[in-house]
Amino acid sequence: MEKKKFKRLLISVLSITFSLILYVCAPFFINFDEKKKVKIENLFSDTIKYKVDIQGSIEYKLKPFPTLEISEIHVTKKGENSILNKIFVSVSIFDLLRGKYSYEDVVFEGGELIVDLDNLRNVYLIENFQNQRIIFKDFSLKFFSDKKSFNLDQINSEILYENSKIKKINANAFIGELPFKINYKNSELDLVSKNIGLNANFQNLFNREKELKFKFNRQSIFPGINNIFASFKFEINNNDLFIKSEKFQTNLFDGNISIEKNSDTKNIIIINGVFEKANFKKINNRDLKLFLENDLNKLSNLLDAEIFLNFEKIKTQKKLFNKAKFNFIFQKGDVIVEDINFSSDKTKIDVKGRNIRYQKDNLFFYDIVFETKDLKAICNSICENKSNNDKIKINEVRVYSKGILNINKAKVIIQENNFIKQYTDNEIIKLSENLNNKVISGKLENLLDLSKYFNLL
Repeated sequence: MEKKKFKRLLISVLSITFSLILYVCAPFFINFDEKKKVKIENLFSDTIKYKVDIQGSIEYKLKPFPTLEISEIHVTKKGENSILNKIFVSVSIFDLLRGKYSYEDVVFEGGELIVDLDNLRNVYLIENFQNQRIIFKDFSLKFFSDKKSFNLDQINSEILYENSKIKKINANAFIGELPFKINYKNSELDLVSKNIGLNANFQNLFNREKELKFKFNRQSIFPGINNIFASFKFEINNNDLFIKSEKFQTNLFDGNISIEKNSDTKNIIIINGVFEKANFKKINNRDLKLFLENDLNKLSNLLDAEIFLNFEKIKTQKKLFNKAKFNFIFQKGDVIVEDINFSSDKTKIDVKGRNIRYQKDNLFFYDIVFETKDLKAICNSICENKSNNDKIKINEVRVYSKGILNINKAKVIIQENNFIKQYTDNEIIKLSENLNNKVISGKLENLLDLSKYFNLL
């Protein structure tokens, strides 16, 4: 009996000793040759559905637990390429010695990983991830679709998988220069940035039908808008997109908005908005100037879209207009103005044109029609110099003008003008000089002040 106990004890001691020796000395036993490297590449490729090429080294280390350290990993999908600096994979030493590659925690340290937005579900659902933990340290994710992309940078996060699906995400990251906190649990994604006062909540994120609610309480890119609350329901199916608001409210107006993209729209996003009781009095010309100089082209570079905005009841300075319509096309950075229309019972302004960047200049090629049945009443309401009213000889007028506005230089070149008669070339040159000197005076915001145009009388 004593011999059996001793034998059992000896076997246990030897087993423990052997395991410890194997644990410590494993790096000397394991050689990651080309065949094993290809096997690991194929394992990663099958897992994330991308082409993986390990161009650096594969080393076994104790940290203090068995870990594979893999460096310089190249990832490719649909012509998009990225490089991961290092991956640390928690492994079983016994599996490694048997030529098997099972893993638990995975740490991505430095570099960038591409994510195909058209196959986002491949990230959410990974069959090999039963109970894995994925950690990102100072990492970037590049999301791309149809040659468009955006990045999450400086990511420090932890992702927990359970039964092959993402269970939980806690992350800090940057979008551009803005820091965000990102949290995901129970199919809900929260996106928060205190810097810009944004709080967005996505529900049923990986279902076909989704919901989005967001609040925004800082100055936005859009002139005069510093508070937004919106609730959306939307569907994404392959390349088709449909979003419709249940509520859309800002500090200037409220109403509803829809966003659509499908085969019928030729892959252009169609945005329709219908709003009521819009208070345009709170939009100052300085904000409009900054939007035209800096932000309008940025928006156009973000997406190809056609935008229809209808404001049924608006308030403007001096009650000049009570309705407004906007129809824009964003096309590869250019802005096509199909129509900007402000109207009332007696007065109307129509603007059409195209805004492009040419070398260092921000140019707007415009066609403008101004019509009114009571010019004297307008002047009486907005003219700083009331004597201008006496200079008005015709009360019902129609003015047509065509030309080029250099936005960053705040200068206009008139190409064609018709007021009562067609202007001659010399008259157009003189009118251009007067417009630049008496109206604009080197300040773009003056161009948006209708009262200053009466200085041309």
